[in-house]
This record gives sequence, C-alpha cells and structure tokens, in this order.
Amino acid sequence: MLSLNPTAAYDLETCIRNALTAGELTPDAQQHIHQLTAGDGLSRRDQALLALLEDAIADGCVQASSSPTSA
Repeated sequence: MLSLNPTAAYDLETCIRNALTAGELTPDAQQHIHQLTAGDGLSRRDQALLALLEDAIADGCVQASSSPTSA
C-alpha cells in the first residue's frame, strides 16, 4: 500500500486544522489538499482527517470559498 510521507501527512493535517480553526477552506488549501490526497494510497488516519473536514463542511462549520484569495 502506498503511503504519504510524514511531511505530506503533516501538511494535510495542518491544512485541515487551519480550515477547521478559521471556518473556511480557501481555494489554495483545497488545491493543496487535492494534490496531497490524489491517488489510492491514503492511510486510515488521512482518510479520517478528510472525513472530519467533509463533515465540517456538510454541517456548515467550514465554508469552502470559491473565490480566489486576495493578496
């Protein structure tokens, strides 16, 4: 089974924690999460993190923003 390296897993957790804390998932974070999770090699922990984010979005606790972030 293919597994993400520890740095990628940390990045995934960090992106999800930031989204949960801010209540918003930016397009940049969405893209980064998509890149980190592309493929079939997610660990159970990574799958659980994604499920947590998906639940938070479904419950309205996290808003997935569709506009690009402004500098």
